[in-house]
Amino acid sequence: MGNPESFRPRSGFIFFGIIFVSAAIYTTQSFAYFSIQNGVTTTLWATLISLTAWLIFIRPKVIIFNEGITITNPLYEVSVGWEEIISIDVRYTASIRIREPIRLHRFNRKPIEYIYAWAAPAPGRYHSRTIHPTEIRGIGIDHQLALRPGDSPRTYSGQVAAMARLRMSEFEQRASAARIGVAFKYNLSGESALLIIALLIGADWIF
Repeated sequence: MGNPESFRPRSGFIFFGIIFVSAAIYTTQSFAYFSIQNGVTTTLWATLISLTAWLIFIRPKVIIFNEGITITNPLYEVSVGWEEIISIDVRYTASIRIREPIRLHRFNRKPIEYIYAWAAPAPGRYHSRTIHPTEIRGIGIDHQLALRPGDSPRTYSGQVAAMARLRMSEFEQRASAARIGVAFKYNLSGESALLIIALLIGADWIF
């Protein structure tokens, strides 16, 4: 992966920190003012909530490099070469459309062709009213009428889309550029941790 550039919104760390600190305070109070059993139950729930928050706010990221793009979401990670990408979009989140649909979820047999980046959400539709014409220069948008709210450089989706389009354009100009195809892997450790904690919570309720 040549010249990698990573994107992860800082706001995710703030949200995770608020949730983690709140869970820690509530757990401490449970041990201090209630029984040990209540403290253990609270600890399990706090751990589940904190892990879920980490998967949602901290784990997602986008890495853009000369050969392609890697999109890391809570439960899976996909690396796609630029040669396999048809288009880059900003509806709902920054996303890519690939030539050969793949299965992203083991319980869903229907292959999908769009891969959405959790780390780069798009804003509401009214955001486009605040965009100045000078903001769209150099991001691959011909005119302001074609600009979606998610294309704005002041949004997470717009930043990722602009970087990806630039790298993809450079890739297409290099005749001898390396090709990496499509690589996919599940976040087995995250799934396993969630399952184990959920089972412990279930067992705690039973006993």
